[in-house]
Amino acid sequence: MRYRAMLGGMAALVAAMAVSAFGQHGVAGAEVEPASALTKAERIAQAVAELNAQAVEPIGGERFTGRATLREPWDGVAARTVWNDAAERGIGGCSIDVAVVGADNSYLADVVAKISADPRMNSVTSINSSATTPTVATLRPFDAVFAYTNTQVLDPVALGDALAGYVDNGGGLVMALAAMAVPFHIQGRLLSDDYYCIEAGAYTSYTPSMLGTVHVPGSLVMQGVTTFNGGAASYRPLTSLHPRATRVASWSTGEPLVATRVDLAGRRVDLGMFPPSSDAFADAWTSSTDGARLMANALVYASGCPGVGLFGCGSSLYRQGPNVDESSWNSNTPANIQNAQAWADDFTLPGGGYVHQIALWGTWFGSHGLYHPPIAQRFVVNIHRDAGGVPGPIVYTATVNVEPEWIGDHNADANRVYRFEIKLPTTFEAAPGQRYWLSPLGDDNPFTWSWQQRDSAANASAFRNGGGAWNSWPSNMAFELCGFCDCLCPGDADWDGDVDLDDLQILLFWFGSFCL
Repeated sequence: MRYRAMLGGMAALVAAMAVSAFGQHGVAGAEVEPASALTKAERIAQAVAELNAQAVEPIGGERFTGRATLREPWDGVAARTVWNDAAERGIGGCSIDVAVVGADNSYLADVVAKISADPRMNSVTSINSSATTPTVATLRPFDAVFAYTNTQVLDPVALGDALAGYVDNGGGLVMALAAMAVPFHIQGRLLSDDYYCIEAGAYTSYTPSMLGTVHVPGSLVMQGVTTFNGGAASYRPLTSLHPRATRVASWSTGEPLVATRVDLAGRRVDLGMFPPSSDAFADAWTSSTDGARLMANALVYASGCPGVGLFGCGSSLYRQGPNVDESSWNSNTPANIQNAQAWADDFTLPGGGYVHQIALWGTWFGSHGLYHPPIAQRFVVNIHRDAGGVPGPIVYTATVNVEPEWIGDHNADANRVYRFEIKLPTTFEAAPGQRYWLSPLGDDNPFTWSWQQRDSAANASAFRNGGGAWNSWPSNMAFELCGFCDCLCPGDADWDGDVDLDDLQILLFWFGSFCL
């Protein structure tokens, strides 16, 4: 390993559509490429530099372990990155960059060493949250975040707000003790809006315990975890689970050891264990057991690493891909364009599901007729309940900023088609068998957004001008709903609704591992 501190009547209908048809084809003009972005490594370095620039000497106070005298020397660096060599990483096709946010002046280095030893880690960045406070922006470069506490957090409210915002943007978050142990818990929106899997509250210790019942033996979090001994201390939570959390594994004494949630925009995992090992603290979990594997698995699961059959959006619940031989139709807010046309398309999830990400395909042009994206485009995303075959009342709405990606093709209007990955700030829960209408609206004046069609099929979409009535139209629009449901089929290891070679790859990767 190498170490370095690193600083989105027919005639009457046709006439109505013509009100804003100019946006469909636009004005010819030269295309301008978006500014090149920083590499991921550069963004991590930038985040580390920002965190170190605002760092203060770690605050003192009571330790979760009660060992107030043991403390790593303060060298003025609150964040640093460990990079794995290329030859050591990427096992199973997975190579992720993670952050360990620990309010711990004693054992943080041990936790980082245990996690970074896993070959699936491309890099591990430690952030001492008793000396600096990350923001959503500084956490954004990381595929997943691991948060725990041993001492006072510099700003527990701001940290909780940042972690909640990170999850809102689709980030995977793993937490461990004492992040859910009062009074060492993380607060802010993480607490007030209850992003926990294992609820914050009391804990127990110094009654030795070990791995007990594995309730979900097929969980990727538990793959390769056959033994776990909590040591003499065996710190464990005494609280219940969030109503939407799943208990994956328990301690032998019955307390929750692993719990997950998939109802938020990002995956959540809580580990009811204290992360430092016996290599750093003699009474902690026994380092010869599988605690390191458990922590690394949790991060890989939370990240949605495709190398182990997990996707950032979870399952594809509903998909109508784009047809570039078709045109696109304007769909914008009245605030963006006067008398703007809006489009909607229907969907039904027979088994219901939690939708936390939406992919759209479309085009747009700006005030100078240039078909290239702003760095991020703002959308208003509405989901309507059905009302007799057209959109009815809005049951979900969100305003989001989206960074588009060109799919490498042009549509029938000779405009570039972009894919917009919209991570919803809160999850939309679709009822089984209920018909809904998705209506994404561009809201980024002077840019006019057009929604790409899938086909001109009899399955109707709908449009309206300004705030007028909805009109049915024979076409399908291009979109995909991503999330999670309880509708998995046997053998569907990557949760995409198909049993195929991708599932076989996952099986071969884990072949030979032992499941309790």
